[in-house]
Amino acid sequence: MRHAVQVDLLERLLSQAEGGAAGFQESDVPVDRYVSEARLADEMRVLFREYPLIVAHASELARPGDFVTHDATGIPILVTRDAGARLHAFLNVCRHRGARLVNERSGHRKAFVCPYHAWTYGGGGALTHVPMKELFPKLACEDHALVPLPVESRHGFVWVTPQRERTRELGPFLGGLEDDLAAFGLETHRLYRRTERRRKANWKLVIDAFTEGYHARFLHQKSVARFFSTEAVSDAFAPHSRSVGARANVQDARSRPRSEWRLRDFATPFYYLFPNTILVFHPDYLSQISVFPDGTDALSYAHSMIIPEEPKSDDDRRHWEKTFELIEETVFQREDLAIAESVQSGLRSGANTRFQLGGLEQPVGWFHRAIEEALAKGP
Repeated sequence: MRHAVQVDLLERLLSQAEGGAAGFQESDVPVDRYVSEARLADEMRVLFREYPLIVAHASELARPGDFVTHDATGIPILVTRDAGARLHAFLNVCRHRGARLVNERSGHRKAFVCPYHAWTYGGGGALTHVPMKELFPKLACEDHALVPLPVESRHGFVWVTPQRERTRELGPFLGGLEDDLAAFGLETHRLYRRTERRRKANWKLVIDAFTEGYHARFLHQKSVARFFSTEAVSDAFAPHSRSVGARANVQDARSRPRSEWRLRDFATPFYYLFPNTILVFHPDYLSQISVFPDGTDALSYAHSMIIPEEPKSDDDRRHWEKTFELIEETVFQREDLAIAESVQSGLRSGANTRFQLGGLEQPVGWFHRAIEEALAKGP
């Protein structure tokens, strides 16, 4: 993030702390968006097929032969780094009888051998070996390569579009957030830990929670609330958004020259990347959270802890393990994800037909508006 942007954001936070106008607007969200089967079908058909989705951090595919798989969209995806270091994404499906090629989440292979009949594919997707090929006298191997999907590595992440006929250039798609994300230098970071869970809540409830700061001092009062102030500033970069929450020491910025202001010393930036990813820039590492539907009342959740460099000592590892434990097990699982399940349990009760959004919840409204606009455009 450019220094001038960091200074502007801190000035806005300090203005709020000193009684400046926040300029927030109220809105609401219909409750039926969280329980409708028809709505979920539309979301799966458009949001989770037609748009680039983060499936890995670039460090997971650093070497020729590295691979990752991804299944949360309902489309089996295989991403590879071939012998020439080129990045590819394919349907994780053998072209013979349709068996799944790879079951592991990640690993390193020179070739991919189907467990059913041992048809073999190279890292670039070409069919390289068919046992007893004389049984297939008319088989043209070049016509039976793995089915490719659009893939791109950008800003330290690997993005795949599950619908192969749809290709969106990531630069224009990210729009006004391009400079922000580029400046974090995430290409040089590495994945430290990744966890996947399933929870009993609509996927949008988790995005709702991570895009607003109104709940922080209440839901997180026993964990991280003491580290934060109540000020927050948000900006729409449709269909994405950026929110920045002031840390408890935000006023200390006034004692430093602006030339030394570093946003993450005094605030925590949150980025929502359409349709389903949250980036939380803690002071010294990143949490990347991606959420996928698993029915109207369930979700698949993945949290990646991305750190600046490989731990150099046991003390480093203990630091990152303790940090991960606090954020993942306490803040995310016992608080954010648990409250999403609590909300889901009452959605069909009729107690609410619309959820009212106050000033600090404005990005929630932007999120739902972005979904409406995407669904209106259709595939």
